[in-house]
Amino acid sequence: MDDPYAPARDALAGDGLAGDAADGDAPGFDGADPAVLAARLDEADPLSSFADRYHVPGDRLYMDGNSLGPASDAALASVDRVVDEWREL
Repeated sequence: MDDPYAPARDALAGDGLAGDAADGDAPGFDGADPAVLAARLDEADPLSSFADRYHVPGDRLYMDGNSLGPASDAALASVDRVVDEWREL
C-alpha cells in the first residue's frame, strides 16, 4: 500500500525546515519559522483539496474537537433539501 504521507515528507526532506519531523520522528522544528513550515506542509498535503468543501471563516481557527466539525457544502445542501421537502408536505 502506498504511503499517503510520502509527498509531504518528500517535500520537506533535506530542506532544513522540519529537521527530523520530515522523517516522522518529529522531536522539534529545529528553529524553523512555523509559518514557513506550515505553508510548506499545506502545499504538500494530499488532502488539501478537501478544505474548499467546508465553510470555515478565513479569520478563524476551527479547534473544536468535540463536534461534527465545520459545516460542509454537501451537508448544508442536504439540510436545505430536507427543509424544502418538509415545507412541501
